[in-house]
Amino acid sequence: MAMHATYRSSFNPEILKRFINQCAIFALVLLVAIPCPGDETLKDITFEKGWPEVSRTNMASDQDGTLLFYTVGDVFVILDGANLVEKSRISLKTQKGIKGIVYDSDNKKIYAACGSGGFQVINVADPMEPIVMGELLTDHKSNTVYGSAVDYLDSRAYLADYYFGLRIIDVSNPGNPNQSGFHEEFSEFTKEGEDEPFSGGHINVKVALINNVKYAFVLDTYYGLRVFDVTVDSKPVLLDRFDMRTSQYYGQVSLVKDLAVDDTHIYISDTTYGLTILSLFSDLANPLTMNLDKVGQIETPGTAAGVFLSDNKVYTADGTEGLFVVDVSDKTDPVNAGTYESCGVYGVYAVGGKIFVADTTDGLASVAQTGAFVYSKTASFDPPADGDTVFVEKNHAYLLDNDGSKDGLRIIDLVTEGEYRLVGQVTTTGVANGLYVEDDRAYIADGAAGISVVDVVDKSAPFIVSEYKEENVTWVSDITLMTKEEETFVYYTDTGNGLFIAGIDGENNLVHKGSILVENAGALALALFQAEESSGEVKLYALVVNGTGLEVFDVTDPLEPKGPVSSFETPGEALDIDVKDQFAVVADGDAGVVLIDLSDPTKPIKTATFATDGRAEAISVHQSYIHTAVGTKGVLVLGIVDGQTATLTQITTHDTPGYAASVFVAGTDAKRLTYIGDSRGGLLSFRHSDTLFSGIDEKPFTNSSHDSGWDRLNCFISTLF
Repeated sequence: MAMHATYRSSFNPEILKRFINQCAIFALVLLVAIPCPGDETLKDITFEKGWPEVSRTNMASDQDGTLLFYTVGDVFVILDGANLVEKSRISLKTQKGIKGIVYDSDNKKIYAACGSGGFQVINVADPMEPIVMGELLTDHKSNTVYGSAVDYLDSRAYLADYYFGLRIIDVSNPGNPNQSGFHEEFSEFTKEGEDEPFSGGHINVKVALINNVKYAFVLDTYYGLRVFDVTVDSKPVLLDRFDMRTSQYYGQVSLVKDLAVDDTHIYISDTTYGLTILSLFSDLANPLTMNLDKVGQIETPGTAAGVFLSDNKVYTADGTEGLFVVDVSDKTDPVNAGTYESCGVYGVYAVGGKIFVADTTDGLASVAQTGAFVYSKTASFDPPADGDTVFVEKNHAYLLDNDGSKDGLRIIDLVTEGEYRLVGQVTTTGVANGLYVEDDRAYIADGAAGISVVDVVDKSAPFIVSEYKEENVTWVSDITLMTKEEETFVYYTDTGNGLFIAGIDGENNLVHKGSILVENAGALALALFQAEESSGEVKLYALVVNGTGLEVFDVTDPLEPKGPVSSFETPGEALDIDVKDQFAVVADGDAGVVLIDLSDPTKPIKTATFATDGRAEAISVHQSYIHTAVGTKGVLVLGIVDGQTATLTQITTHDTPGYAASVFVAGTDAKRLTYIGDSRGGLLSFRHSDTLFSGIDEKPFTNSSHDSGWDRLNCFISTLF
């Protein structure tokens, strides 16, 4: 169930004056951040970032695949490799997420490249209780370590540092890892349209012992491959390089992503040309002199992200095209050997005849060959990533998983540019459905358990402070809050018994105020409407969808809710609701989006409909734009065009990796984004790029300025903090 915008108003003249001034200031901000929709509107939506990050090197295992080690975001998980059942997990405070891991089977240690968290050592001798026992954050030159990928050989970890180059780390004392060698290298890649070079891009490293020489193969996402002799820690020697921008790549920059190595060849994936095979030596029978040379290539249907070599097969994580398997028995003529279809595979690992993929659809999945060219899923592990409900408050997103997993509420840090990270999580008693966050409390509609109230003052350590359930409540489906005359009320729907209202006493406990019967009560929104032009009376209405349409209730007096004062049957399955001025906007399932005029709340009138390409699951209205989560089709933005009769027009769409189940429009300190809770892909955000578009009439203010006692003006049709 999606979180819905609620509006709290005050018509006290002094508060009105102050608030209008604030709105004027905010309008100036909008001129910079979001151009005035009277002249401009959303035309393009571009993917900004997402959580969890699917890494190319986020899997490792013991020698026979009995244990599988997996990371997603900041979470490190140990699983039973046979059936992908979780054994244990820990969260690492990495700030940038875990980028890559490698397993030291002799010492039962995991070495982790942790972004700006540097390098960490995890003791996994007891798979039920992994322990972080050592870390390296800065080296002797006081350079901050940014770990992008890691490999291991003979008591040394080899770290690809994104901004620095290659670091060699002595882990003979795992509690105190220290840098024993390095090779500093700067790419200085200049992006198109920019003058200043960009330093960085070291994203992967593999190490191999060939003819008693230790080789480190370092991948630079902008330039290609560098090969070092690292036999002596303190003296890495650059032997050769292979530039992916040479004429054989038609002068284009092809972003390389991953690599695999055997004793004679190296296999590199890149976003444009798929899989490239290089020979390491001029004379394979006498491999003494390094000489990189391209010997084979095969284009993949997607954007090759990750590769893993096993038994003359290269398993290629091919992004939105799934898994692409390549037979490399003949290095000069690699051929397609099978596929596994998926919405987004970005990491792959093979061990003991088992194949594992990091999949935005299924999380972690094991696949097996089931036909001549076909691979199918045999098991999966859904990581802590589901975004069935999303609520954004300042610089944090709150996600609910309503599949009943032990990670019911997840808190995601949105501050760090380019990265989202999991910072806290808490298990709720029931099945979390709806969510509202205010004053460092998260109020969760927790299914059969009623309401769970979570203290989120410390984002890294949220905890349940109270649980509330009335005797006749069966399944709480949605929740929202509003304040009147300094008293806060909690409004929530119960699918079995209707609409309930609770107050919050001086000790922050919930107490019953009122209720009214509603059959199949689902999503909930609140709206203030002027009762009559002459009277100046302002009433509060609860708008509830019930699967077949909309019902309107007068909840001005929380002790005596009345109604329904009106109802409206929609053509589809009414799933979610939000409010724009006098309009109710309904996500109507397969029937699309329905716009209902509630100028007179007792007489709702259908104004417009829009047939969506995809199932309209959730709605979030910002200014004159309706942001809709449309299931397998991602996010759809509609504009309300104001004329004699309001109409709906499509502005833009953007697909998501999985199934878009919820949507929330809000802003961090830096920018305004649309956040999508993707039930398979986690938390995704989309940045707005505005261009001229005529016909959108923005109405940011309500048509009423009378004193109602409600705490906040219904000024902007949005959730503003």
